Amino acid sequence: MRKLFNLRSVVAIATCLATVTVSSGCDPGNEPTNESSYTVKFVANGGVTAPDDQTVDKGAKATEPQAMDNPNHEDFNGWYATADFSGNPYDFNATVTANLTLYAKWGYKIGDTTPTGGKVFYVKSGATYPAWKYLEAAPAESKIDEWAKGYFDDNGDPDDADLTATWYIVEGAKGTAIGTGQANTAAIVATVLPLPAAADTEKWDFPVANYCVSYSGGGKADWFLPSKDELNALYQSKVYPASAGIKWYWTSSQHDDPNRNDNVWGQDFGTNEQGLQSESAKQSAWGTNGGYVRPVRAFFCNH
Repeated sequence: MRKLFNLRSVVAIATCLATVTVSSGCDPGNEPTNESSYTVKFVANGGVTAPDDQTVDKGAKATEPQAMDNPNHEDFNGWYATADFSGNPYDFNATVTANLTLYAKWGYKIGDTTPTGGKVFYVKSGATYPAWKYLEAAPAESKIDEWAKGYFDDNGDPDDADLTATWYIVEGAKGTAIGTGQANTAAIVATVLPLPAAADTEKWDFPVANYCVSYSGGGKADWFLPSKDELNALYQSKVYPASAGIKWYWTSSQHDDPNRNDNVWGQDFGTNEQGLQSESAKQSAWGTNGGYVRPVRAFFCNH
């Protein structure tokens, strides 16, 4: 009987030891317990210098590393738990529940090509999500000679353009500063003019703004016509080489003088070294040397 008891004890001890080998411990019921600590690794992706690995106790939080420099990028945009930066930045207030690798995401710099194929031409300092941080310009441009087009539609048969309609000013589309182009564009495409007293129905078209909002480069649907200062920032960035001759581009900024509300701002991207900005009538643009448009869009770091 004594020998049988010892044999059973040996079997129980051996079973427990076997469990220890496979898992992290052996409780009285022979059930494994969780790890007591985890390792958090950091991939700097070009940052100087990569943070050291951290050992974090179960239920504790990782410590956010100090900011790094990266000579090849504009700024640092957070740590991500996915190598492709999908999802949101890692929340360092969350408790660590498993071994973890975090990847540094660096922001775009002026001239970088984005997933849409466009190029970044402006970086907004101090921006935080969900506000926009970058402005990019589409890789394609188009020549459109009329900013606005008014005409009468007589029983489905449009008459010649009624250019006097271009004196109508679009309320909400007078912004000139960086950050106003999107609102300008939205106001332009939403504009509906009053119908005339005549039997003909007045039609109104904004070819330039409509081209921008219809543009879907990179699968994005938030492109717009840049404001006066946004277009100037694009010119100053030199991300797209200027043409050999004068080439004028439209903006979404109407002239704010009520006596000149048939005019909108444009800019010379050609030989003029200063990128001359000038107003042009809405129905025509600088003859054969103008009437170009390049859509832009605003986005944060996740694009």
